[in-house]
Amino acid sequence: MKQFCTNCGTEANPDMKFCSTCGQLLPDPQLEEVASDQALKDEEALHDHGEVGAPAGIGNTPYSHIPKPPPSTEHDSSIVEDPQPKQPSSPPPIPPQPSLPKKPMSKGAKIGWGITGLTIVLLIIAHFIMQSLVDPMKKIDQIVTAYEAKDEAMFDYLTIQQGIIYEPQSFFQYYEKQGFTSNDLKRELLQALSMTNEEFYATVNDLNGETFGYIEPKKWLIYDTIDVVPNSYAWQANTDFASLKLDVYGEEHTLTEELKTVGTFLVGEYEVTLQADDIPFGEKEMQYPVQITPAGEWETTFSAETFGMIVHTNIQHDLSPGTLTLLVNGEKSKLSWTSMDEPLTVPFFKSDKPFELQLQLEREKETIQSAKVVVDDNHAHFIELPFDSALLQKVFPASFTAEEAEQLIVHFREDFEKGLNFSSGNYIQEYFPPNSKIQNEYIKFVNDTAASAAYHFHRFDTSLLSETDDTFVFTSVEAFDFYDGKTTQYNRTKEYTVQIIDGQLYITDISIKQTNKS
Repeated sequence: MKQFCTNCGTEANPDMKFCSTCGQLLPDPQLEEVASDQALKDEEALHDHGEVGAPAGIGNTPYSHIPKPPPSTEHDSSIVEDPQPKQPSSPPPIPPQPSLPKKPMSKGAKIGWGITGLTIVLLIIAHFIMQSLVDPMKKIDQIVTAYEAKDEAMFDYLTIQQGIIYEPQSFFQYYEKQGFTSNDLKRELLQALSMTNEEFYATVNDLNGETFGYIEPKKWLIYDTIDVVPNSYAWQANTDFASLKLDVYGEEHTLTEELKTVGTFLVGEYEVTLQADDIPFGEKEMQYPVQITPAGEWETTFSAETFGMIVHTNIQHDLSPGTLTLLVNGEKSKLSWTSMDEPLTVPFFKSDKPFELQLQLEREKETIQSAKVVVDDNHAHFIELPFDSALLQKVFPASFTAEEAEQLIVHFREDFEKGLNFSSGNYIQEYFPPNSKIQNEYIKFVNDTAASAAYHFHRFDTSLLSETDDTFVFTSVEAFDFYDGKTTQYNRTKEYTVQIIDGQLYITDISIKQTNKS
């Protein structure tokens, strides 16, 4: 096998280790053959396993088969020195490297930069839009413009808490009647705005000096803004009806004797519904108007005196253990009483037809009925349903002593003096049977007493003359001074008749037997 120098290409003897021309170390033919064989095997193996292009030493080729250059020897006696030393050849010139072209920006990067730029632009636009939307002056202009046009959109610009009831047109009508114009509103809003700061809110007044609402400074994210809050008022109600309900715009409330908040309103006129299941006759439901104004009363008592009737009767003492029941057209109603401590109240709204009313008293196995009255007036608030005196005596047998009867006329004499000196019959009216002749005469006499007159009682002695089951008769000796510009002294002898009527002691007669004056 021929061998050539790898440096200068001179053909060399296979036994030579160095080139005779340039002195280059020649490769060992045997190692080269082994390496060639091994390379061929590796190529076949790579071809068989589809590992073309794998570097040497990877795969199944053992590292021990990779040929290694033979160790160099510093001197060899068989080397023939080149008579002229080899001049180092200058390195070949390095050709100029072409500049690499810039890699073009990917489509994804272009989209990313575009989105970033668009986002910045949108944020700037959004900033100015939000700043405009929350601008206090713009909100005030929106409120004033809507107020002038009576546009319900105004309430979208106001801050109204959830649950507050308002009627937009009624709201506008209230301030229109007051003469509160849009210019007035704008002036008041701007004045209040100038007085606000981060911690202080300012009130907005109407023409009457009442509070229209207030401006409260707010922070929305990084923007300064305001809330314009209209004034609202809590309406409270109670009742002395046994069962009364209020329907306030869909919310039902059961009322008791204690005041209860049944709604919070802006100014205006509203209408609620009254319902009472225990109303003994007539309609069980009615509409009730509610007027809410800044200077108004926000409490309503639904009492029988206003929304029903008061029943007067001549029972003067406790019913215990009796029961008093209201009869409607001769039938028992669900309305009854077991005490006379409070007035007899009958809840009543209205009726399109007349009703006959009567009271029935049941006590100690006795049952009696009062007189009857026909109610055909929706505005009748007071009715009289008296019992017969003899029947009451049967149900309420009297048991008064002579001492109790005597105390009655002693107290009468004291109140009679007060009534004369103050010209008022109210002091003595309860000592006589209601609506009796003697009651009317004495009340007139006392009321007609001259304001300049004066009475001074300094003696009143009494003694019992006679007594029956229901009547006591007393004699009296009285002395008093009367002054009407001059003083006159009186000494009189009288007789007082005291009777038990409807279970109560009354003075039924006063007769003068003798009079001396000086």
